[in-house]
Amino acid sequence: MPLPAQYDVAKALVSMAIECTLLNFGKDVYDKVVKRLDDNDLYISDCFDRPEYLNKILKDLFGASYTKIIHSIHVWLDDSSSDQLILDFIVAVKKS
Repeated sequence: MPLPAQYDVAKALVSMAIECTLLNFGKDVYDKVVKRLDDNDLYISDCFDRPEYLNKILKDLFGASYTKIIHSIHVWLDDSSSDQLILDFIVAVKKS
């Protein structure tokens, strides 16, 4: 079981990776995803614990192009992918 500080750092890093990636794809992409999360009473930070929601939202909004966003999040997190919590997130968000 990870220490609370490890969990908090991993969650913050993943949240930042998601936010930065979405903004790199454009403010409209970011806004669409945030709106869809909000419609489900979720925030970007919730995606760490519920990666399946992010996966579904990206698929619904962007079709097959969602893989480009997932790949960019993975690349952003690449230096931290040795952390088991982040690796678990990457694996879960990539599930189809």
